[in-house]
Amino acid sequence: MQVSVLTTSNIERRLIIGVPADVVDGNFQSKVKAYAKQAKIDGFRPGKVPVSVVVQRFGKSIRRETISELVEQYYVKALEQSEINPVSPPSIEKVVDEPGSDFKFEAVVEVWPEISLPAFDKIDVETPVSEITDETVDKMIERLQGEKATFADAEEGAVAAKDMKATVTFEGKIDGEVFEGGKGDNLGFVIGAGQMIEGFDDNVVGLKVGDEKTFNVTFPADYGKAELAGKPAEFFVKVTKLETSEKPELNKEFFEKFDSKAEDLESFKAELKGNMERELELAIVSKRNDAVLSSIIETLNFKVPKGMIDQQASFMRDQALRNIGLKPEDYRNQFGTEMFEAEATKTVQKVVVLREMQKKFEIEVSDEALDAHLQKLANRYDEPESFVAKVKESQQSLDRVKDEVLEQQLIDHVASLMNVQNKEVGYFELQAQK
Repeated sequence: MQVSVLTTSNIERRLIIGVPADVVDGNFQSKVKAYAKQAKIDGFRPGKVPVSVVVQRFGKSIRRETISELVEQYYVKALEQSEINPVSPPSIEKVVDEPGSDFKFEAVVEVWPEISLPAFDKIDVETPVSEITDETVDKMIERLQGEKATFADAEEGAVAAKDMKATVTFEGKIDGEVFEGGKGDNLGFVIGAGQMIEGFDDNVVGLKVGDEKTFNVTFPADYGKAELAGKPAEFFVKVTKLETSEKPELNKEFFEKFDSKAEDLESFKAELKGNMERELELAIVSKRNDAVLSSIIETLNFKVPKGMIDQQASFMRDQALRNIGLKPEDYRNQFGTEMFEAEATKTVQKVVVLREMQKKFEIEVSDEALDAHLQKLANRYDEPESFVAKVKESQQSLDRVKDEVLEQQLIDHVASLMNVQNKEVGYFELQAQK
C-alpha cells in the first residue's frame, strides 16, 4: 500500500492511497468464487456455475462491491500509517480502477486545528462588574408586581403611559423594506417593562386609541437576530387598545406566588436580594469567560472543521427542540441547523482554545477545588447533601463537574495574564444580554 499526505489547509489533509493490483484482483476473484457457489442460474446445478458465467452476469456489481470494501479497509490503514486522526467522515474522491493496474483513490479528511496561543499580556479584554443595590431590589419587586398585574380597559380618551398595556398594529422597515417578523396586528406590551427595544415604548407614550405614529429606533448591537442587530429601523404604529394595570399588594399572598416563605416585605427583599446576587454572580462569570475566550479567538482568527461545526449545530438544534417539549427525532427534518451555525462555530473554537491552554499550562484539578465547586452547585438546591451524593455516584457526572472546574481554572489563569478592564453594568442590562 502506498500513502502520501498533502496538507491542504490547517484543518484539512488529502490522503492519496494506492492499493496493489494483485490485492484488488485477489479480492475480486475470491468474491467471484463465493458467488459461484451460491448463484442460482438456469441451466446450471447449484454450486456448479462456471466462474466465467458469474463474471459475465455479475462481474460489474462484484467489482463495485470489492472496490467499496477496499476503500473502507485501506482508508483505515492509511490513517494508521500516517497517524492522522480525522474529526469527521472522509470525502472519497478521484477513484481510479483499471483492471491490471494498482487501484488508487483520494480521501479528504478534516483534522483538529493546529493553533499557537498568543501573547496574553498583549490582549485587552473588557469584563463586566455589577452589584445589587436596594434600588435594584425595589426595581425587581416592581417588575414582579407587573408580572402579576391585572388589566382593564382604559377610559375613553386616555393616553398611553408607563405601566399601561398597549396593543398596536405595527410595521417595521430597514432601508425601506419590511424585515422578517416586522409586521403584525394585536401586538401587546406593557409600557416601560422592557419588553420592546429601547426607544419603542417612549414613542408610544402619549398616544391615544386610534392614534398613528412613525418613528425611528435602532436595534441593540447584541440583538438576538444577527441580521437586525445594530441597524436603524423605521416603525409605523397604530394604537388599537389601551389598558390600565392594577398591581397586587406586597403581602404574604404575593410573596407565596414566587415560592417565598417571607412573612413581611423586608424578609422578602432580603430573600430576593440573595437570589439576585447568585444570578448576578453566574451572569458575570459567564460574560467574563466569554469575553476572555472571545478575545483569544479574535486574536488568532482561525477556522475550525465544518464537520465539528455541523455536529455542534445539530446538538444545539436538538437541545432547542427539547426545550420546547418536542422530540428531536420527530422534527429534525422540519428544523435546519443554519440558525445555530454561528454560535456552534464559536463553541468549537472555544473548545480548541481550551484544549491548547490545557496542553500549555497543564493545570490539574485538586480534590479540594472539586469539592468546593460541588458544594457551590449544591447550595442552589433544597437538599444539597443529596445533590452531592448523587453526583459522586456517577463517574460521568463527576467528570463533567471536574471539566467545569478545569475550564474555569484555565480561564482564570489566562485572564490574570491579560490586560483586563472592568466595566460597570447594571443588573438588568446584564440579564438582558443572556
